[in-house]
Amino acid sequence: MNYGLALGGGGAKGFAHLGVLKVLDEAGFRPDFISGTSAGSIVGALYAIGLSPLEIYRLHKKFRFSKLMHWKYPLTGFSSAGVRNALIPFLKV
Repeated sequence: MNYGLALGGGGAKGFAHLGVLKVLDEAGFRPDFISGTSAGSIVGALYAIGLSPLEIYRLHKKFRFSKLMHWKYPLTGFSSAGVRNALIPFLKV
């Protein structure tokens, strides 16, 4: 049986998923599929490539992902070039 995990967004609140991922790791559970929105997609991508919740937390503290996002239009979204550039070294693109 395959298991999936969906992670929500909400800026820094998206990184609250790290506590859940830590508990799942400790229980030996590893999802087969991961999806996410906004900050949850950053956490999900880093987790999917094998980073531990602690390693993701350290990256979050180092890069302050929320500060890397530059608001482009107040109501319609943002330009995430800063986040993308910070993640490129970790993701095979």
